This record gives sequence, C-alpha cells and structure tokens, in this order.
Amino acid sequence: MHSITSTLSSFRDLLIPGSGKLYVSVPDFQILSAIYLAGIVPFESIVRAIHGGQEYIENIHYISFDFHFLARHLLSAGFKNVRKYSPEDFLPFGTEDTSTYRIGGKAISLNLTADF
Repeated sequence: MHSITSTLSSFRDLLIPGSGKLYVSVPDFQILSAIYLAGIVPFESIVRAIHGGQEYIENIHYISFDFHFLARHLLSAGFKNVRKYSPEDFLPFGTEDTSTYRIGGKAISLNLTADF
C-alpha cells in the first residue's frame, strides 16, 4: 500500500502548496459490491468498473477503493480536508466523464477532493 501514498505524494509535489484542490475519481468498491450483492445487475455489468477494461496497460485497475481507504492515503500523502464532491458541481455543464457513470441506476464513482 506504500505505492499508493507514494504516488499521491508525487502528485502533491507537482502542485503549488495552498493553490487549490486535487480532484480524484475512482470506482467506489463499496457501491459496486453492494450493487452486485443486491443482484441489481449481473456480475458482467460491474466487473469492468472494478478491474478496468484491460484493453491496454493504462486501463487496468490494480486496487479498489472506498472512501476511508482513499482518504487515509490522501492524508498520509500530505493532502488536507478530504471530502466527497459532486461531479455536477465540478464539470462544465453538459460534460460527462467516468465520474458520472451509473450502473443499475446508481452512481458508481467515488469522487473526492482534497486541499494541498
């Protein structure tokens, strides 16, 4: 797990302290597993969100996150004031990206922001 904090620290080192916020969007394992366990959609519908499409090396998810796990790593990397954000409050009007994906009618992204 050290590489997660190390990678986030590398991101922080590229940023000017006190100049803004980092926005992170990853699949929310807690939500995806709840969708699966509730039988809302078949396994095949969520496996790509959990593991990435795997068509190329950059599209593989090597680890899963929930709020507490990712927040702990952000704090360990020197970020502050970790909290959830709504993509609609961040993205330009009409823009959609993976932070807005839904499966079985449920938003599946863990969207966090943190000060640096």
